[in-house]
Amino acid sequence: MIDPATPPSSSDRGELEGERVRGMQRFSMDLIQTICWSDSIRRGILSFDGTTAVTEDRAMIKGVERSTSSETDFIRRQEAERLERARGRRNQEPELEGLAAAAGVGDPAALERLHAVGVRAESVGALALAPLVEVAWADGAVAARERDEIRAAARAEGLSPAASVLLEVWLEAPPDPRLLSAWESYLTASAAATPAERRHELCDRLHARALGVARAAGGVLGVGRVSNRESLVLARVERVFYKLRMAASAAPT
Repeated sequence: MIDPATPPSSSDRGELEGERVRGMQRFSMDLIQTICWSDSIRRGILSFDGTTAVTEDRAMIKGVERSTSSETDFIRRQEAERLERARGRRNQEPELEGLAAAAGVGDPAALERLHAVGVRAESVGALALAPLVEVAWADGAVAARERDEIRAAARAEGLSPAASVLLEVWLEAPPDPRLLSAWESYLTASAAATPAERRHELCDRLHARALGVARAAGGVLGVGRVSNRESLVLARVERVFYKLRMAASAAPT
C-alpha cells in the first residue's frame, strides 16, 4: 500500500497511473452499457429486468419475413382474382355472342355493358323501355300511374316473356345505375344498322312515351308538371335522340 505521507517513488507513480487508467476504463464501459441499455429499453428491444433480450438482428429478420409473407399473399390474391376474371370471361362468351345476334350489335364494349346490367339475348327487347324506367325512378320511387304507363308501353312493344320479366325486375327495385349508359351505348351502336327514317320514328315514339311516364304522377289526377329530377333524365334521353336524329339526317339516302 502506498503511504500518503511519503513522496511516491517512480514505481508508485506508475501504479497510481495504472489505477487511474483502469478506473477511467471501468467508468467508460459502465457509461456505454448504461446508454445502450437505455436505448434498447426505449426501442422495446430489452425490458428493464433484461429478461426479454431480443436482438435487433433477429427482430429485423422477423420483420423481413413478415414483409415477404405479406407480399406473397398479395401476389397470390392478385393471381386468384385474375384467374377468376378469366373464367368469368370464358363463361360470358357464349352469352355475349347470343346477345350480339339478338341485339344486332357488334361493339364488344356495348355488349359487355348490356350484359353487366342483366340484359341477355332473350330479354334484349326490354331495352326499348329502359329510358321510361329511368324516368319513373328519377324521384326515388315508381308511382302507380307511372307503372301503368310503362306496362302499357310494354304491351305495345310486344315484349317477349323474358323481356317482360326483366322489365318487372326494373320496376320492383331501382335498376343498376349503369342501365341508362348501357342503353345509350346500345342505341348508338345499333344506329348504323337502322335506316334513317326508322331512327326518327324510334326517337319520336320513345321520347313521347318517356314524357308520358314523367307526367303520369304529376299534378292533379296525373296531369301537371314534370319534376326537376325527371326533367334531368328526360334531357339526357333527348340528347341521345338528338345525336341519332343528326346522324340520320347526315346519312346518305
